Amino acid sequence: LFVQTEYAGEAGCLLAGRRPRSAGEKALWAAHALVVAGDTLGPVEYDTDRAGFIGRGHTLARPRGIRSRLRGTVGSVADPALIMRRRFSIAPGERVQLFAVTAVAGAREEALDIAGRFPNAMAVERAFQMAWNRSQIELRHLHLTAAEAMAFQTLAGRVLYTPPLSRERRFAVGAGGRGQSGLWAHGISGDAPLVLVRIENRVHLPFVVKVLTGCEYLRRLGLLFDVVVLDEAAGGYRQDLPEALRRAAEQVVDRPGGVFVVSALPEEDRTLLLAAARVVLRADGPSLRAQTRVPRRHAVLPALLSPAAPLDRFAAPAAVDPGGLLFYNGWGGFSPDGRVYRILLRNGDRPPAPWINVIANPLLGCLVSELGTGYTWWRNSREYKLTPWSNDPVLDPPGEVCYLRDEESGELWPATPSPGPADRAYAVAHGRGFTRFDHERHGIGQEMTVFVPPGDPVKVIRLRLRNRTPGRRRLSVTYYAEWVLGVRPQADAPFIVTQWDRSARVMLAQNTYQETFGEATAFLGLYPQPEAGADDLSWTADRDEFLGRNGTPENPAALARERLSGRTGPVHSSCGAVQAKLALEPQAAATVYILLGCEHSRDAAVQLAQ
Repeated sequence: LFVQTEYAGEAGCLLAGRRPRSAGEKALWAAHALVVAGDTLGPVEYDTDRAGFIGRGHTLARPRGIRSRLRGTVGSVADPALIMRRRFSIAPGERVQLFAVTAVAGAREEALDIAGRFPNAMAVERAFQMAWNRSQIELRHLHLTAAEAMAFQTLAGRVLYTPPLSRERRFAVGAGGRGQSGLWAHGISGDAPLVLVRIENRVHLPFVVKVLTGCEYLRRLGLLFDVVVLDEAAGGYRQDLPEALRRAAEQVVDRPGGVFVVSALPEEDRTLLLAAARVVLRADGPSLRAQTRVPRRHAVLPALLSPAAPLDRFAAPAAVDPGGLLFYNGWGGFSPDGRVYRILLRNGDRPPAPWINVIANPLLGCLVSELGTGYTWWRNSREYKLTPWSNDPVLDPPGEVCYLRDEESGELWPATPSPGPADRAYAVAHGRGFTRFDHERHGIGQEMTVFVPPGDPVKVIRLRLRNRTPGRRRLSVTYYAEWVLGVRPQADAPFIVTQWDRSARVMLAQNTYQETFGEATAFLGLYPQPEAGADDLSWTADRDEFLGRNGTPENPAALARERLSGRTGPVHSSCGAVQAKLALEPQAAATVYILLGCEHSRDAAVQLAQ
């Protein structure tokens, strides 16, 4: 709401300025241009309305505005973005270069001036050359070689994106114990990512100095993190090592803070550091490049599903009829008694903003939109989210999804409109204390109802299925939830420890790093009626396994396999996924109950699930 956009035609760039929200805040401006090295076709197209370009229910891979002219929207845009399009022709075998130029400044004229320095390809190439020259000067000043700089760039990737947990870190996270506040006694806030360097002997001090130099190099590039040097020297070796480490830190790092030297730690604090650190380096270990290399995963996964039946072997259902809704507006209207608001999603049309139902009791609550997106919380909707809230009304990525799969054909679809293409018809009903989704696909009628009981901290999802075909059907139902168990998903993910409780047939999850709700235990269970056999249930807590590398909730990798792997424990990116298989005779019905909740302890969570 504080961003104003405009198109500067004389400079051929888009501008966006943020108005100060207080007297002490400075103005901020950005400029964006798209430079083509060669001839272009037609005028520049531009837009600054992100919602209009992407479109609700669409994705960045398939934005709504990609097939039409950009509308040129500028001004006070509620959801701003800088979008430009240039058209050109490429002959067979020809190459065309484009340069995206983004500038940031404290004033409009300054941003325009920076963007205006790159009017053509020659100016951009000259800027690349000058940047390379500057980088060489910087490396010489820090006494780093190009190969060492590349090794520290790799380290930066491990700091920004949590790598798969080493065996030592898995043990430390699983051991639990003290949370983030345990770091405060050593002057470490724990808010920034940690790099831990372990040293036992002064002879390895050059490795520590090189790491500190590389970390200073990364800080000058704008990457913020803390370095903890853990002195593990024993006996007489300990006398002068801490002082040598402090002198080395003062000589290398040209600003206060960010480097901490700790010695003689109790075992509990040492375990906490090993759990909290994104990267752990040993001064007596192999090279930095070797220590930051991510090992290849050799997980044994279930076999791929082998479909035996053809796809689309059942006729599509009849179109949904709005049928006497009051105040119908093209998307929905009230039921005749006025107690339920019904929304009809069809023909790829989506409401321009989420249509939300808040369902809660004093202990637990959830948001449910007409697409099935939203999130669930326990006790406090900010401090203890069970699943993620995106706060993005356009992309609105789901943090929880219920999937159905035909075990004979392999066809997969969600029980709710999201995730998936917008070409399928769903009927959604928001009522007081519940939301219901009605849908039919591949000969299976389904009704999914979400509600929260008045007195228990649990969200109940009731899925009713009916086989509308003349043959026996084998199906699987999978519920997927991305665990947060705190405030920020990325920060809390490495500290989530999961396990499967066979007595309650439920997945349990705890955040061992959480301060306020340290003993809280979330749970996820899936219960078909009649009850499924033990062999028909499978689960995983590994988000990488479920989604796959660069995978999406629309087409998760795990649902191309026969079952889930059963992996639990500490993993660097956690989720809860439980799958049940069932069979439906012709015209028969079945009900599946899905429970997602939380309690103050593990025993209480198991008792509630049972």
